[in-house]
Amino acid sequence: MVTVKTLDVKDKKLFKIWADFPNKLYKDNPHYVPYLLSDEVNLTNPKKNVAFHECDARYFLAYKDGKVVGRVAGIIQRTSNAKENVKRVRLSRLDFVDDLEVVQALTKAVEDFGKEMGMDTVHGPYGFNDLDREGMRSEGFDRDATFATNYNHSYYLPLLEKCGYRVENVWHEYKIHVPQVLPEKVLRVADIAEKRYGLYVPEEKNLNVFIKKYLTQLFDAYDKAYSVLPATIPITPAMRVQLKNQFKLVINKDYVAVVLTPEKEVVAFALAFPSLTKVFKGTGGRLSLKTILRLLKEKKHPTELEFAIIGAIPGYDTKGAAALLLKNIHAKMLKDGIKTAESNPELTTNVKMQSLWNVFETEQHKKDVTVIKEIG
Repeated sequence: MVTVKTLDVKDKKLFKIWADFPNKLYKDNPHYVPYLLSDEVNLTNPKKNVAFHECDARYFLAYKDGKVVGRVAGIIQRTSNAKENVKRVRLSRLDFVDDLEVVQALTKAVEDFGKEMGMDTVHGPYGFNDLDREGMRSEGFDRDATFATNYNHSYYLPLLEKCGYRVENVWHEYKIHVPQVLPEKVLRVADIAEKRYGLYVPEEKNLNVFIKKYLTQLFDAYDKAYSVLPATIPITPAMRVQLKNQFKLVINKDYVAVVLTPEKEVVAFALAFPSLTKVFKGTGGRLSLKTILRLLKEKKHPTELEFAIIGAIPGYDTKGAAALLLKNIHAKMLKDGIKTAESNPELTTNVKMQSLWNVFETEQHKKDVTVIKEIG
């Protein structure tokens, strides 16, 4: 028999077990990249997770025969619900053993939480905001996850479908092979962006200077560019501060770029991380001195890139802004000898983003989905 325990926010021991469950579930899987245990524990703490300003959350552990066999969080993102005029609770941090009874118990716990809070639909996996991990893998189980994405066994989606869930959104992930020479079309469009519209990519030698000059505008442009996508919400002032501090730890200044107008307005942006997959794989979610040194080495001399965000505000996505970004970052990848990059998930309905990678040799090697179920 499966039992589900609702975690008390003051029970640090149980929250550590909750946070560490996927690291133990996938400890022998070569494609899993662990959550950082400290980050996951902090997510449950309203004093350290600024998303609680606009979210309600509840956490659950599933037990069978005295052993922990699954975990999940239910999150109500009030800002997102208000924006889309819906009453939805999010499945989040959903991990479980291959057992239908376990999945039924975990999803029922979130469904009951949603009903208690007046919600009529469950969907996910989603996080606290759209910069959090979202989706579950449905294809490409033999490929490595990135640090920004979830990894799961192939039984997740079939078991959720047996619980009455259906596919909601679909993302593709791409392995991008970096060419020695960019296609003539990209260079021509970038040239038009510069000469006709006066767009340019500023170069800053110091990361802190870049952050001071452009990060606020970058976040503003992100909100404008991504506002049309599902489950997206504006980045709050508190979240911007938190993200700035997190980014400084892992950003290589060569791989964060913005496009400016002649009036110095940020109209496009790109941010790619060094390969955090290589840094954190096999760490069990523990941030040891060895891991920190490996992170610093990969940050200084990246061997592969993981694209985090890239986009342009409406109106400039047709003026060559993306081509300018690609031209700028491509030159730096060649300098560093980087031959491949990961796109991270791209919604299949986001045609503009899908077409961006067409200028490269790409392999669509992973697929992710979210699921949805009405409970009202």
